Amino acid sequence: MPVVGARHCGLGDRHLPARKRARKNACFQGRKRTVRGPRANRWSDCAAHGPQALATPRIRALAFALLALLATSGAGCSSRPPEEQLAHLAAPESSWQTQTTQATFAPPRGHRGRAARPWSGYRKIGKPYQVNGRWYRPRHQPDYSEVGRASWYGPGFHKKRTANGEIYDMYRLTAAHRTLPLPSLVKVTNLENGRSLIVRVNDRGPYARNRILDLSKRAAELLGVIRNGTARVHVRYLRPAPLSNDDSIERAYLARQPWYRRRLASSSGQSGHASGQSRQ
Repeated sequence: MPVVGARHCGLGDRHLPARKRARKNACFQGRKRTVRGPRANRWSDCAAHGPQALATPRIRALAFALLALLATSGAGCSSRPPEEQLAHLAAPESSWQTQTTQATFAPPRGHRGRAARPWSGYRKIGKPYQVNGRWYRPRHQPDYSEVGRASWYGPGFHKKRTANGEIYDMYRLTAAHRTLPLPSLVKVTNLENGRSLIVRVNDRGPYARNRILDLSKRAAELLGVIRNGTARVHVRYLRPAPLSNDDSIERAYLARQPWYRRRLASSSGQSGHASGQSRQ
C-alpha cells in the first residue's frame, strides 16, 4: 500500500468533496497516511509531482553537457605553458614584492596536463629588519657593487629553508646577502687569488662585523675560502635569478673559467695515473 507524500503536488482539488479535500490537506501538512482501496492511485500522484519530476532524461542530458563544457574550458586554461602563466615575472624591477609574504601562485601544469616541477621559493625583497641592534633595509639595487669580507656556511643549515622559502643545498653555488632581493645572481671575485663565480643569492646574512656575503660550502671551496674561513671579495649584482632553481648560468660560467679547467685537467690526470699504477 502506498504512503502519501507530504509535499504539495499541485493538483487541482476544487472538484473534490469536502471530506476528500480535508484528507488531501492532511497529505500537504506532513501527516503520512495510508490509503486503501481505489483511491490509492489518485493519492499516490502526490509523490510524483515534487522536485523528482524535474529529473527527466532531457534535463539530465543538458546538465551533463554543461558540466562537460565547463571541464573542457578549465582544462584549456590549465594547459597553457608555465611561461605564459608567469609572464608577469618578466619585468622584475616593477613587479618585485616589497613584503615578506609568500607569493600566491601555485605550481603550474605542464603541457598535456602533466604536473610540472614544483616551485621551491618565491621572490622577496622584505621589510626593514633589525639584528643585534643594527637595522638592514632590503631593496632593489641594480647598481650594487661592494668590496668586503666573505665567509661561508654549510652543514648546520644544509637542507633547511632559506629566507625566500628555498631549500639550502651546501653543494650548490649559492650565497646569503643582507639586503639584496631574493633570489638574485651576483658575481663574486676573490681578490686574493683572482677566482670568480656567479652564485645565487637566496638567503639572508651574514651579520658578523665587516662581512658582506656568506657563501655555500661548494662556492667557498671553488673560490678558495674554505682554508682561511674568510676572504676579501668583490660582489657585483647581475640580475634576478629564475624561480625554477635553474643553475645553468652559474654552471656555464664556472665551466668557462681557466682556473677551473686546469683544476679539472689536473684531477683527471691524477686519477688516470693512479688507475695505471693499480693495473701494474
